[in-house]
Amino acid sequence: MEQFEYIRWYWRHIDGEMLVVLFYEVDLANERYATPMVEVFLDRSAEPVTELGFAFVTEAPAPPASEINRDPDFFAELISKEVFEDAFRNPVYSGSLSRPRI
Repeated sequence: MEQFEYIRWYWRHIDGEMLVVLFYEVDLANERYATPMVEVFLDRSAEPVTELGFAFVTEAPAPPASEINRDPDFFAELISKEVFEDAFRNPVYSGSLSRPRI
């Protein structure tokens, strides 16, 4: 079994200061807490988050994509480690800011 799961989580926001995409590296061996994550804003700036004074960057376990997708204001999908690492390394996000049409 893999130790990590990678999630891209789209948020529906109008305010330019709000997050529009999150990337999580979810530690499956530690109750689904995110270790690093990336916050992407409407201006495409991407900010990696690696620690908030704890071993994890989320205050609660990250829900599975299927649970996130129950809310119409969100859309989450599993992604590869490489896609996560690309978002983590780049200060400007080049992907879509809109949730995929399904």
